[in-house]
Amino acid sequence: MYGINKLAAMAAQNGRADILSELHENAFLKRFAARPVRSWFVRWDTAFTAELKKYPLFNTGALAEIYDGNVFDITDECAVLCATTESDFFNALTQENAYRKMRELSAEEYTAVREFIVLHPLCSGRDIRRFKIAHNSPEIQSVFNAAYEDIPQDSYKCPECGWTMRFIGKRSVCCNNSCSRTHRTRDQFERIDSSYEKRLVHGVMRYMCIPGKIEIKIRNEAEKLGCETELWPEHDKYDIKIILPDGSVWAIDAKTHLNPYNLASQIKNDGSFTSEQADEHIYVVPHERKAENPAYCDICKDALQPGVLFMTDKELYQKIKEAI
Repeated sequence: MYGINKLAAMAAQNGRADILSELHENAFLKRFAARPVRSWFVRWDTAFTAELKKYPLFNTGALAEIYDGNVFDITDECAVLCATTESDFFNALTQENAYRKMRELSAEEYTAVREFIVLHPLCSGRDIRRFKIAHNSPEIQSVFNAAYEDIPQDSYKCPECGWTMRFIGKRSVCCNNSCSRTHRTRDQFERIDSSYEKRLVHGVMRYMCIPGKIEIKIRNEAEKLGCETELWPEHDKYDIKIILPDGSVWAIDAKTHLNPYNLASQIKNDGSFTSEQADEHIYVVPHERKAENPAYCDICKDALQPGVLFMTDKELYQKIKEAI
């Protein structure tokens, strides 16, 4: 309610007292939260709106989605916004707990464990035992204890991200809200059988596994093109080191943000990445981001430090081909 009251106060001060009757919880969800944030401020005071445009929140899409007429759930953009404001505290904490334990491993073990996590959103006890035998490190068990949990009963395999899908009434629910937009019925999903025993905890799945998929994809494509690679060098100083045949080193930092304004705000002062020793420093996003928003890359390029590049993964592969 505090946020709704703040919005009401701003409306009264900026020429939109006429909407005050709509600023209660039920109406707010339907008339505001389910629409892009910039649409909330149509016909507000122009000077005030001009100030709002400077903030990433103004360019955020809808915060909620409506299902079955009156069932609401937050969008992926809202989930990311909650995480950046510490409202997604529990999931962020579980991810940080696993990450902290991973940092205690050697660099080689760290990379191996992180790749296992990205490739195994679901796994069996046998998968974990085989991995531990292959790497022979007692510390790895503490990472898996923090990263994995038992699979809940009556779970289905998400065809989009590979995690667990459950149902609330007729609606499918996953850790990634966009996965639920497939609009499949329960009988169209694969029920998880006894061959899987563990799943990643929600925070590790959302904040480590899902972003890690594009990182591994870039590694694989670069190697197909004849490059040497290293994932998460020196305990994740950045995401992928690409070494071209001529010895040139490209440092790649892969990003999956839905909102380019949030990403631009993050990379504007990211001196740690640009200070890493490399011939090229390149931020890379999935090509789907540009397809969804043609201005995505241009928005982020405006925030880059001198000499840093920004492109989609497909543009990166073309750049590698041209350099070889």
